[in-house]
Order: sequence, then structure tokens, then C-alpha cells
Amino acid sequence: MKKFLTFTVAILFVVFMVLPYLYAQEPRIYNDGSIDYAPITASFVLSAEDSESNLKEIQYSVDGSDFLIYQNPITFNSEGRHIIVYRAIDQAGNISSEKIYSVIIDSTAPDGAVSVEGPVYINGNNVYITSNTQIILWAEDKLSGVDSIYVSLDNSEYMPYTEPVTINEEGKHTASAYAMDNVGNKTDVYSLIGYVDNSAPAVNIKQSEDFVIVNGTNYTNK
Repeated sequence: MKKFLTFTVAILFVVFMVLPYLYAQEPRIYNDGSIDYAPITASFVLSAEDSESNLKEIQYSVDGSDFLIYQNPITFNSEGRHIIVYRAIDQAGNISSEKIYSVIIDSTAPDGAVSVEGPVYINGNNVYITSNTQIILWAEDKLSGVDSIYVSLDNSEYMPYTEPVTINEEGKHTASAYAMDNVGNKTDVYSLIGYVDNSAPAVNIKQSEDFVIVNGTNYTNK
């Protein structure tokens, strides 16, 4: 008797709040060309269809465990690679061929860093740069990989980071950024307050005594 099995993945919807703007990012399955990656909130749903509608049960094994009767979506509480083996049994005891599904669970947000290239001066918690200073953002994810880095300047809407950031307007500025991996894990928002200073100092020379001016030339004692 021929069995028809399908395998689907259900993802719980999660919305990340990034104040003062809302960025909605639904956890998702990501495939790098060889294997699926999933967030730890993913639920794996098994379904089977018998050509004569006399399906008895679906059985499954996780990471080499004994086969169990499938009743509820399968979830994982640890990172790393997991293997689900599943099969169907009809009322006559016929067992379908086993199918195997591999997935890597990724529950860790990327690591991120910020650096500057060009003029910079740090005094305590205060950072001073010029319009020639480039703000460089970086992120790395050890499992599913980095999807995007998002940046906001002076509480503007978060935008994807594609190249080093420069700020032309003098004065105080706030930069905020976070990174997202390919299954929807998000870093905390990192914020930095700094100052853009494009003005050179004013230089003045002043004598301690008045000059004596003779024929347009200034004279003074030693």
C-alpha cells in the first residue's frame, strides 16, 4: 500500500519592539543550500495521508530515541543539529518507509561590534568625531549567519546598514544599531551618543603691553 507523507514546519509569530519604532520580524526557516536552520520557537508538525484513508498513526524518533506515537508538534529546547525520523502505520499494520529530516536550531543572536575609522577623540563617556569619520558596524553569527544590521541616527527609522556611516551636521548625535540573524534572532539595541566637531579652534595672539607704532611698525620691549 502506497503511503503519502508530508512534512511541514510551523513558526510561532513573534514581534520585536525596537523603540521608538516597531520592526516586525517573524522567526523563519532558513536553508543555506544544504540544511535548514530554525529558531528555537519553531514547532515541527508531521502529517501523513493514506491512499485508502485507513491511517492508524504516525511514529517519530528524535536524535536516535525510541519511536513514539506522534500527537503534538515537536519542539527543541537546545541549540545545534537535530534529526527527526518519521513513519506512518495503517490499520493493517503496514509501515511506510522512514523519512529523515535534519535541522539546526539557532537560539543565539549575532555578536556585534562598532568601530570608527578616521578622526576620533574619546574623553570619558564622550566621543568626538568629524564629518570625515566613518562609523563601521560589524556582526557575526556562528550558526544560521547574519541577515542584516539595522541602524538609526537621531531616533530616525531603522534602516539596513549597507556601508560605513558618516554624519555631517555638527553637534550632538545619537546612533543606535542592532543585528538580526537568518532565523530572526535579534541582538540588543546598542546606542552611542557622540559629538561631531568640524570647527578648528580659534587662535589669537595678544601682547601683554601695548605696541608702540612707528611708521606702521609695531615695537615693544623684550
